Amino acid sequence: MKRILPLLLALLLLTACASKGATIPQKPQRETDKTTLSTQPPVASTQTLTTTEPAPTEPETTEPQGQTVDEQLSVLAQCGGQWFQEAEYSENYQFCVTDLDQDGRLELIFGSMQGSGLFTFFSIYRVQDGGLHTLTDAMREESLPDLIVQSAPVYEKDGRYYYHFEDVMRNGVAEGMKDNVLFCLDADELTFRSVAYLISSYAPDSSEPTVSYYDAEDVQIDEAAYERIVGDPMPDAKRWSAAFRWISAPEKEPPQEELLSMLTQSWEGFSLQPIE
Repeated sequence: MKRILPLLLALLLLTACASKGATIPQKPQRETDKTTLSTQPPVASTQTLTTTEPAPTEPETTEPQGQTVDEQLSVLAQCGGQWFQEAEYSENYQFCVTDLDQDGRLELIFGSMQGSGLFTFFSIYRVQDGGLHTLTDAMREESLPDLIVQSAPVYEKDGRYYYHFEDVMRNGVAEGMKDNVLFCLDADELTFRSVAYLISSYAPDSSEPTVSYYDAEDVQIDEAAYERIVGDPMPDAKRWSAAFRWISAPEKEPPQEELLSMLTQSWEGFSLQPIE
């Protein structure tokens, strides 16, 4: 992949830029030895948080001292000016309230999928000390895993929750790449790592694509091996299914009461259910 991917990404970026008339940020490399999510500007300094162990049948969450869920939702609404971004490049901005690491502190994800190359961008904030702490602000800086989905597989190991997302990039209909990423929030640190990916392309005289499959070490594998990895990337982990409720953001920040209602609706749609 280290020889193939840069050329493909260059083609993808050129196509996306031409279609939007604006510079599209470069997609980060998937390197298994660099799992920390790198953003520009840098992620704010982090603090270590205590992760609560899940109960046998469902995740157990604890609320930060002095901050109930309702109080945290109110903080998100009151700080709307900090995270709410106007749709400068598209009308596809959405937001979602989650508790990805199940520690009782709510996160607010604000993001968008833009351009014909299907670039996903997002910023993530967490309620902390009566205000908002920026976990990452990567809006329009990089193409990141496609978090804007209704559901995702989750793997729990050692008190950490790994969410399986895809990252799809396209160069028109002729070329594309799909990466499979495990995304984790732990101790205020966001990490991701690729487990397997594929690259597809159409020859000018062919109606069927040529597809190449690779593992996390950039070693080419066959389709069966790829499907095995993607189907169960963490065989020794407990499995969950996550549900998300994304809310389409209006072009302008709504009144605080209306925004609180939208945030509450999103939070009520987030859940983790065990898979037996």
